[in-house]
Amino acid sequence: MPSIKELYSRLNDVKIDADSINLNTDGLESLLATTQADIALIKADIANGVLSDVRDGSGNAITSTTQGSTRRLDVMLSSGGATGSSVPTNANLMGGTDGTNLRGLSVDSAGRINTNINGTVAVSGSVTASSPTGTLTNSSSTITTGGTSQQVVASNSSRKYFAIQNISDTAMYLGVGYTPTSTTGILLSASGGGFVFESSFIPTSAINILCATTGKAFVALEG
Repeated sequence: MPSIKELYSRLNDVKIDADSINLNTDGLESLLATTQADIALIKADIANGVLSDVRDGSGNAITSTTQGSTRRLDVMLSSGGATGSSVPTNANLMGGTDGTNLRGLSVDSAGRINTNINGTVAVSGSVTASSPTGTLTNSSSTITTGGTSQQVVASNSSRKYFAIQNISDTAMYLGVGYTPTSTTGILLSASGGGFVFESSFIPTSAINILCATTGKAFVALEG
């Protein structure tokens, strides 16, 4: 709204004579008409939910952004939006629904999404477990001669399973259908390195092993 000083500055000359005071109010009427028009525009903007150049108590402009078909206020959280910064007490987080309520995503200290699943999982139908047939032959042994390949199991066209583990402190190398070397064999690392053949692919050829040191132990199972 215009100040008294501004109103006065827009008035034409005031003429005073002995009997009367003549005041030209053309300027005042024009100013009031403009002010009324401005007020009408503001009222229309308020009624339509549109008010440009809105500012907060500190004089900062309040802005908005269109998301989809909806205009939304731009809000900066107290954390500044920086990754890894503290989350404000009140914040809208992107998340999912549990079927009724919105649930925010949860992450660990490294920012990885937590995927813990609580409750039970219902499975329709029935599950039948069958016991394996046949027997396993334990072929536990040691390296006969360090640096020389030796056979673990002979070729077996009926083989359904094979597993081997290095239980020594020295690396070993496996050859399936060939003589292994330290560069061509399958590495069985020291202290627990192992290998398993099962399911849909079971080689039936002879399996050999190599170790640099005599007397190192390994264990193998064939079925």
